[in-house]
Amino acid sequence: TELPAGEAAALDAVHVEVDRVFAESDVVSLHVPSSGETRHLVNARRLELMPPHGILINTSRGDVVDEGALVDALARGVIAGAGLDVYGEEPRVHPGLLGLQNVVLLPHLGSATVESRIAMGMRAFENLVACQLLKYCHFVEDTEGHAMELRFLRDTDRREVDFVVLRDQRQREQQRGQ
Repeated sequence: TELPAGEAAALDAVHVEVDRVFAESDVVSLHVPSSGETRHLVNARRLELMPPHGILINTSRGDVVDEGALVDALARGVIAGAGLDVYGEEPRVHPGLLGLQNVVLLPHLGSATVESRIAMGMRAFENLVACQLLKYCHFVEDTEGHAMELRFLRDTDRREVDFVVLRDQRQREQQRGQ
């Protein structure tokens, strides 16, 4: 999507077509949502546009890249390498990627921030409450505001169910040392 002229000028930005980005960039880093418009945005034709020393990084959504075309491009040396944090059929990784030496594969770590993990835990909690699966809840929080633990009692049998949402790094290190 093109920025209004005033905003583009303030950022010293220039709108270019997607194909030009692939043809002129040493590194293409993808940051787009998954949609019909972005599905296989990176395909065999666009990979062929990249320079042979080009690197593709995808931390957005797996279906943005045609993984079969990427495997072929990497195997033939069309581009130098790729770094992937997301996959088309997560958690399954395209088998052709596994044996390649010019690709770095990460297990979807893009969401591994304190804030996002707390938000994910709270969303799970809110869903459980919304479904009325839980009647009693105790939320423990540390002094720095990081969610530590949610303790629930199921209404049906009153057995405690623990959901550890997040423990900060310091606490994990302390536990390892004990």
